[in-house]
Amino acid sequence: MARLQGCTLRAAHVAALAGGVVSLLVGVANGQTRQWNAATGLWYDAAKWSPNGTPTPTDVVWVNNGGVVTIDNYLYPTVLDLVVAANANGGLASRFGWIDVTRDMTVGRDAGTTGVAEFGIAGGTSAVHVRQDLTVGKAGTGTFRKMGGFSMDVGRFLTIGKENGSNGYFQQDNAGHVVEVLGNITIGDQAGSTGRYDLDDGTLRSERTFIGRDTGSNGVMNIGANGVLEIGGFSGYMNVGTSFSSPNATVRVNGGTIRAVGANANSAMVEVSGENAELSGIGRYDIKVRYNTQQFASPGIGSNKVSLTFARDTIDKSAKLTATQGLTVGNAAADVASRNALSAKMVQGTEFHLSWAGSSATDQGIS
Repeated sequence: MARLQGCTLRAAHVAALAGGVVSLLVGVANGQTRQWNAATGLWYDAAKWSPNGTPTPTDVVWVNNGGVVTIDNYLYPTVLDLVVAANANGGLASRFGWIDVTRDMTVGRDAGTTGVAEFGIAGGTSAVHVRQDLTVGKAGTGTFRKMGGFSMDVGRFLTIGKENGSNGYFQQDNAGHVVEVLGNITIGDQAGSTGRYDLDDGTLRSERTFIGRDTGSNGVMNIGANGVLEIGGFSGYMNVGTSFSSPNATVRVNGGTIRAVGANANSAMVEVSGENAELSGIGRYDIKVRYNTQQFASPGIGSNKVSLTFARDTIDKSAKLTATQGLTVGNAAADVASRNALSAKMVQGTEFHLSWAGSSATDQGIS
C-alpha cells in the first residue's frame, strides 16, 4: 500500500508539474494585455503603456483611451493581437512605420466605439501585415486607411462592417502597391451592418469578394480610375448582394478595372443578386457576370440591373462583346455583337460573358 501511495503521490507531482508547464506555455502564447494610456505619443515610449513597457510580440495591444499612438521612424513592431477602440475610442497612425500582427487586428470592436487606423499618412511609407483576420467596424465604427508606401497583406479574412449596427470604412490609395487578402473580403456582412471600400489607387486582390453579404446588410465598393480589383485563384468569385430579400449592394467602377487573374481566370464570376443590387460604371472587365435570384419568377421584373459601359480607348481592336447565354433588355433579347454599352434588367439564371477580340493583355484592355 505504501508503494501504491508513493506512486500516486509521484504521479500527482508530475501532473502538477505538467499543468504548470501548460499554464506557462499558454501564458507565453497569449502574453498580456497592454493598453495605451496617453493622449498622443510614439509607440516606443514605454511610459505611455500600462503596464509600463513597450509592447512585445506576445502582447495583446489595446489603443482604447481616446488617445492616438503613432508608429514612426521606420520602426516595425510585432504584436499578438491589436485592437484600436475595444470598449472606448482610439486611434493609430503611421507615417514611416510598419506593423506586424501575428493573429487578429480589429478597429472599432464594441458597439458605440470609434476607431481609426491610418498607414502611410502625409506622404509616408508603411507596410501592414495581419496574419489572420482584419475587421474594420466589428460592432462599432471603424476606419482604416492604407495610403502610401508599401503593400499590405491579410492572411485570412478582411471584413468591413461585420455585426448589426456596425459601420466600417476602408480607403486604399497607395499607387503601384497591393492589398492582398488570402481569404474572403466582405463589405457589409451581417444584417444591419454597413461597409464601404474606396479603391482609389493601387490593386486589391482576393479570391472571393462579397458586397452586402446578408439580408439587411449594406455594402458599397467604389473603384477609382487608378484602382484595380483582381479576382484570382482557382475559385475567383465576387458577389454583389447575396440575398433575394433586397440587401443594398453596389459596385461603382469609375474608370478602374475589375480583372480575373490566376490559373483559373476564366471561371471568375461576378454574381448580382438581390432586388437592389447594382454593378455599374465605366471600366475594363474580363469576367463573367451572372444574375441569379429567387426574387424574379418572370423576365424584366424588379429594379436589379447590370449596366456596364466601355470606353472606346479601352476596348481597341475589333471591340466586340459577346453574350454566351442571352442578354435581355427589358423583355427583349439584345444583339450585343458590336455594342459598347449594356444596360439590362436580368432574367433569373441569365449569364453572359463580357469579352472582346484579341489574345494579348493589351488587346483585352487589361494592361
